[in-house]
Amino acid sequence: MKTYNGNQHGRIHYAWMIFAVCMLNFFSTAGLALSVQGLFIQPVTTALNVSVGAFTMTSVFNGCGAALVLPFAARILQKHNVRIIYGTCYAIFALTYVSMSFFTKVWMWYITSFLTGMTNSFIGFSMLPYLFNRWFEVKRSFLLGICTAFSSFSSIFVTMLISNLMERYGWRACYLYCGIFLALVTAPFVTIFVRRDPREMGLLPYGMTQIAAEEIKPVEHEVTVRLLPGEKGLFVMVLLLCMLMSFPQCMVQHLSNYGHIAGYEQKLCALLLSFSNIGNLAGKFVIGGLNEKVGAKRMTIVTAALLFCAMSLLLLGRQHYPFALVGAMLCGLAMPMSTVQIPVIVWDMFDTKRYAPIYNMMSIGTLAVAALGGSSFGWLFSFANSYTPGLIIELALLVLCILFVFVVYRMRGKRPVTNN
Repeated sequence: MKTYNGNQHGRIHYAWMIFAVCMLNFFSTAGLALSVQGLFIQPVTTALNVSVGAFTMTSVFNGCGAALVLPFAARILQKHNVRIIYGTCYAIFALTYVSMSFFTKVWMWYITSFLTGMTNSFIGFSMLPYLFNRWFEVKRSFLLGICTAFSSFSSIFVTMLISNLMERYGWRACYLYCGIFLALVTAPFVTIFVRRDPREMGLLPYGMTQIAAEEIKPVEHEVTVRLLPGEKGLFVMVLLLCMLMSFPQCMVQHLSNYGHIAGYEQKLCALLLSFSNIGNLAGKFVIGGLNEKVGAKRMTIVTAALLFCAMSLLLLGRQHYPFALVGAMLCGLAMPMSTVQIPVIVWDMFDTKRYAPIYNMMSIGTLAVAALGGSSFGWLFSFANSYTPGLIIELALLVLCILFVFVVYRMRGKRPVTNN
């Protein structure tokens, strides 16, 4: 009788290949392509003679592109070949970065940002939760933390590398190098090795015990949002919490320009991003592991409190560079707050088979924050010529975030939990 084996009969489970695919994906999208965007603000706005607010409007178009596709992403992935979908997305993603090296008008960035937003619906927001939910039965949050930490590991070195290349060859060459890497390394690897579900290969998710094939009842993952009676209020509150958890990201992309306005040299500005990525890397390892031990509620509260300290130190760092460095490092926790804690919170609140569509809806809210928040930071800076108003707003929102954590867990405790 044919059996499915969660351990793949002593061989390395293919789930670890999926894990490698996800690590490279985050290295490329979050680490290589997105984390260094702050380095481009000052040279591009200077070269094009446009305001910071006008250039950071790209985040609005990116968010609009993602919001347009995200509601249908789970359904598209469920019905079509994921290798073709991911391969096509990376081809578009790479092409947009190559094309940005030739742009001369800011509206051209708006178009490519809209396109990258659409592709990010699949390779940025949906890929890890979609694949992890199918391939791993145990230690999801810990492995998610390790996987997303790889983007921080890359960013520590990539930001310094891009900064040096930018000084030597200019920002246009740096856009070109990012696009070439995406096209020649990431796109082929992901397309070749990614698989949708372990059962397509005669396997069970990693960590599941061996079961006779006739007894297996595969989980039917839903592709549309379905709320149980009494869950509408919880859904809305979790959505608002996820949006609040996303706000600290808005400051991260401005760290380099923050240092520039404070009067620090370009290398010191790049060092702020590197320290932010160190905090990002450490946070993803530590937060991902501690979620398994102390729970998502406590870790979210602790992370929000540390981000509060980060914004406070950045207020002091305009005159004292060491404060700015420590603040930037703690500010790096904004990424694990979004990429690790939000998926874990959704896992905590709703059952497994409804996870993908609900998480996608939460991502639309976080996209709205990333788009409008990042752009608003740019316009607010252009108006005030200072990041102080934005940092004060961040402090208030982090206090509100902590309060919302208590509220949503109290609401969850008032209904039956049906996690599968």
